[in-house]
Amino acid sequence: VAGGGHNPDAWYAWSEAGVEGTSPHDVPGDLPEAGGLAFGNRYIGVDVTAELNQPGRITWFPVETVSNSEAGFERVYQGSSLHLRWPIRLSPGAEAVRSVRFLVTQSRDLTAEEARPSASAGPTAAVPSSAPSRRQVRSRGARTSLARRD
Repeated sequence: VAGGGHNPDAWYAWSEAGVEGTSPHDVPGDLPEAGGLAFGNRYIGVDVTAELNQPGRITWFPVETVSNSEAGFERVYQGSSLHLRWPIRLSPGAEAVRSVRFLVTQSRDLTAEEARPSASAGPTAAVPSSAPSRRQVRSRGARTSLARRD
């Protein structure tokens, strides 16, 4: 479900300099000068688009731990780490603003799906009629303002 084992449902997607690409969450990636990135997980129905106000470096890599099991030591995928960076060079008194806007779309309501009665559960489970089948959330975005004062 998460993103380990090269799960095709957990993905990153980009278009940089006219070249499109995709990557699973558990494979590191680096875009030296990108304007944005899409990522998500089809199984849980989450799509996120990060839009940068100025092109920057976008890097991601898997977060893994080591576990000792009956089979010996093994790597265990825990998640993906995403980093957005901009090179900043400021003259004295100058300012620069860098921001990222996130657009999040949720296409599955797992809570409502879990509440649906199964064929063997009988009529005791209820599904709320107001459960949304698709919702969209817009974030305010993250904004960083940098200033150099001498």
